[in-house]
Amino acid sequence: MDAGTTFLLGTALGAAPFVIYLTIRGALGAFFTTSFQTLPKIIDAVWSLPFPDLTSTFRSKNLNLHTLSDFLLYEHFRFILNPLVIGLAILVLLWRRKRWEWIDVALFALTAFAILTQRSALGRADFPHQYFSAFLIGPMILILLVLFARVGRLWVALLVPLLAVAFGIQAAATVGFAGSLAAPSAALIAKVGVWLVAEIAFYFVVALGVASLLGSRAQTIAILLAWRLALTPLLMSITVLGLGRDVIPGAAFERLAPQAIERSVQQGGGTGISMTVGTAVIVLVAWTAAALALGAWRTATRDA
Repeated sequence: MDAGTTFLLGTALGAAPFVIYLTIRGALGAFFTTSFQTLPKIIDAVWSLPFPDLTSTFRSKNLNLHTLSDFLLYEHFRFILNPLVIGLAILVLLWRRKRWEWIDVALFALTAFAILTQRSALGRADFPHQYFSAFLIGPMILILLVLFARVGRLWVALLVPLLAVAFGIQAAATVGFAGSLAAPSAALIAKVGVWLVAEIAFYFVVALGVASLLGSRAQTIAILLAWRLALTPLLMSITVLGLGRDVIPGAAFERLAPQAIERSVQQGGGTGISMTVGTAVIVLVAWTAAALALGAWRTATRDA
């Protein structure tokens, strides 16, 4: 096939899950009506909203730790964080342009899509328009931390402490800035920490198996990012799949999440996938075993 046909085929395959989902929901016609008729009529009014005043916090006479935490933890700082991380990623890519590795390719792809989604949010004064760009900022920050740590030749030793410090800062902020709200207990923070470590370890093992199977770290990162960030929430929201959604790792981790954060980590649009703890553990063990088995098989056959 020529390049044009390949591109069109790839576009059709990429759009197919969304078209199927909208059709199942009976919203395909409404999607095109809203996207190409309703929104163009009101877009100028949306773009004309004034940008929020980001300096009012620092000009206030009541500047204190609480007002600073409000600035850092709520929408105002999020308007700054996206462009800041994107700009830093561009500088790093330019600095490393003559010695790109697989991790640079991943950072380039994330940065390109972050720029496109951030561009669509320019001129709009509410954070939800920046949500899709913000969704890519987390993986970009992680890659930047790895590259930063590599400069000191201690990236393996530094990555875990950096992640631990990040979790510690978030936990301390959650307790310190709770104000009149109930602060989480030490037991809950510990449970959330264990749950996060388990999820990170699970995807690390799966990534190891997939990378061994494919022989390409860049392809593994692209596949797992697409699965984790796009396909998992989409599949979990399709209720007609019924019990079939139980085999999705994201559903298993939702079931194993501490009760206090269950709603915060739901990815299926609140569709309420129900499974027992035993089923959730079996699903995760099966995924882990399958990934390691396939990776080990490919490694053995490659070396034979």
